[in-house]
Amino acid sequence: MSEFQTNNKALREKTAQERKEKREKLNARLAKKKQAMKAKHKETLNAVAPQAAATLEAQESEKVQLDAMSLSLTSTKEELKQEKTKHANEIAALEAKMKAEMASMQAKFADKQKQFDELAAQKFESVPTHDFGGGDDAEVKAVIGQYQVGLQSAAKKTKESKVVSKDKLQERLAKKREMMQYKAQQAIELLKED
Repeated sequence: MSEFQTNNKALREKTAQERKEKREKLNARLAKKKQAMKAKHKETLNAVAPQAAATLEAQESEKVQLDAMSLSLTSTKEELKQEKTKHANEIAALEAKMKAEMASMQAKFADKQKQFDELAAQKFESVPTHDFGGGDDAEVKAVIGQYQVGLQSAAKKTKESKVVSKDKLQERLAKKREMMQYKAQQAIELLKED
């Protein structure tokens, strides 16, 4: 999943860069055409009405200033939009990572629990010895019996500590939620502004 996300992010960045380059090329061509049309229009205007040419130059200087202001405002909005998108992606990635980790931990826990349940269900009398260690069945079964008693004791301790661990985990999760709640609220408000 992380490999997919990495590839997806790289692909999005590559596509965005390609679009930006194409847009810049088109804007450059458009600017050249506009400049050529302006020059042609100026020549025609100078030939027909020289006073209008002076007014046109004043208007063009004002338009250049307005375009510069508009460009700075637009880039600021774009940066803000990129920032919002970045934060939204980070939050989504963090949530997906946390869910994947939780699912992985639950699967491991379920597997271990199943293994312990299977071991606990076995009784040392019914376990085949297969001439283990070259000893007779009584000795091997005695060792298995001691192991079984130790296993039951460990299972009892595990059950007791499991309750304590679960409570501690709940406390830690509650603290994390409190810490993340403020950031999440800010991110939601930023997304709503759009």
